[in-house]
Amino acid sequence: MTRRQVLVCSILLGLSVLYVSRVSAKVGKPSPGQEGPVMPTQPVIPTDWLPDLVITSVKVAATCEANGTVKATINVIVKNQGSKRTADLSKIPWQIILAADWWPTGGPATVEQPAVKPVLPQAGGPMSLKPGQWVARTLTITGIPKHKPGAAGGDTHQFGFKVTADPTKGVAEADEKNNEKSAFAPDPCTKP
Repeated sequence: MTRRQVLVCSILLGLSVLYVSRVSAKVGKPSPGQEGPVMPTQPVIPTDWLPDLVITSVKVAATCEANGTVKATINVIVKNQGSKRTADLSKIPWQIILAADWWPTGGPATVEQPAVKPVLPQAGGPMSLKPGQWVARTLTITGIPKHKPGAAGGDTHQFGFKVTADPTKGVAEADEKNNEKSAFAPDPCTKP
């Protein structure tokens, strides 16, 4: 294949590929006018071609359990909003595509101390998400301590919940900063 044929094929495939000759592929001395050693190049994938995982919906329902703690059920929709590339979720460690965390909006001093720290939920998913494809998951947190009645700063008596897509950063994305979304729910065990 000639250099021109390689270049034409690269353009037709839509890849940003630079031609590397056998001479320039060897690490060696720079030619006149060059700085540094000559290194072989790899194809460059444009950022807009990468998948982009986002959380499009978070809904939380909190219930008061018989032992006086709060149980939160979090319904989440994760979407690959990238338009050209499938998100390969099989490379995410332990297949954890979602993780959730919680906090009392009035601060940690406004809740009763739990006997056991609640385990934060994680959810697995499909092996891949095609462009535009989405998946729904439900995460549950049990054992959240209820608010102390009349605690200073606890006037709101609500909890915040943050859900993160691809928390281990196992998928290279077009935008790594749009993977989180928060929602709030009132404490069903303590009335303000």
